[in-house]
Amino acid sequence: MDMQATQEDLTTNNQNKIQNNSLTSSYKLTLKRQIFNHNDLQAFINSQIYIDYIDFITKLSQSVKGISSQTNLSISPICQTIIEMLSEFGSWIPQITVHQHKSRFGNPAFNIWFDKLVENSEKWIEKFIAKEFIPEIRGYLHLSFGNPERIDYGTGHEAHFAIFLFCLDKLNLISSIDYSAIVLKVFQRYLDLMRELQLTFWLEPAGSHGVWGLDDYHFLPFLFGAGQLVDHKHITPNAILQQDYLDCFARDYIYLACVKFVNQIKTESLIWHSPMLYDISAVKTWRKINEGLIKMYKKEVLGKLPIMQHCMFGTIFSFESPANLNSNSDNNHNHDNDNCNDNNHNHNHNHNNNNNNHNSTNYQPIKNFRNPN
Repeated sequence: MDMQATQEDLTTNNQNKIQNNSLTSSYKLTLKRQIFNHNDLQAFINSQIYIDYIDFITKLSQSVKGISSQTNLSISPICQTIIEMLSEFGSWIPQITVHQHKSRFGNPAFNIWFDKLVENSEKWIEKFIAKEFIPEIRGYLHLSFGNPERIDYGTGHEAHFAIFLFCLDKLNLISSIDYSAIVLKVFQRYLDLMRELQLTFWLEPAGSHGVWGLDDYHFLPFLFGAGQLVDHKHITPNAILQQDYLDCFARDYIYLACVKFVNQIKTESLIWHSPMLYDISAVKTWRKINEGLIKMYKKEVLGKLPIMQHCMFGTIFSFESPANLNSNSDNNHNHDNDNCNDNNHNHNHNHNNNNNNHNSTNYQPIKNFRNPN
């Protein structure tokens, strides 16, 4: 039976907010925030887990060099299970009727989908995770799809899905032989699902209107996509400015698919709606772009306190604040003092603006992409 996002459903959903919060935050028994200030962030950047995570992301990027997204890859049972899980998550979307909402962004019907995620995630996770790690892995999965209260999504949520995959690697459930399938099949399925959620429920870009993503929401698809095109003999970086290339090769290369998608949902040309992508197209080689994006990911995602203060740590993706703050610090976290409240994040978009362009006054593109540092 189809789920109808009627006013009654949404009212009931709000009435059950306390119950839902207990469900969606149950992972906090095993996952904790450890980054509260710039000293904590710097300690994290200097930590071994940071090095291991960057190494994982880099190897994923390297694993797809020269491989078309349409290539028939060997997919391990665990990767296949994750793909099937994500497909089930996606199957709920058409069942939810999205009614008109006064604001363009943040349709409350997203909470109906998110409740389904919480209700059904454990049955999937227990298929490939030992019992003692289920709460931790399940927590990272829940954090991967956006915030159900703010109804937003950004690179921090995307990072939690990468951490979800990183944990599987740390537990030796996947290995380097799986990496190309992880990017081209698993991560691609996740990206497809997120695109559908973003367009259906109009998830608001987290932060200053997507300031920490290369489009309004994402960073990693561009990083992986650039790795895929390293040393390509015919497709050069400026090919993204030519619609014929995008139409012909979007199915084969993630980077081109991402640019094509952005062009389809924006009304202006690339130079106006995505100045960073336009700037990157002037770089001579995909190798330099790939290396630059890795540096940029470190600086603009993992190096930003407004993002990383919401990162969760456990026994697998493990880091402890130097101050060894107790659990009360989480409850006493002052959103007015650390630039993570909605006003300081500049959630002041014109929700009636169909152009959906970067119009935050704090949006500062990195002008020198070749040397982000």
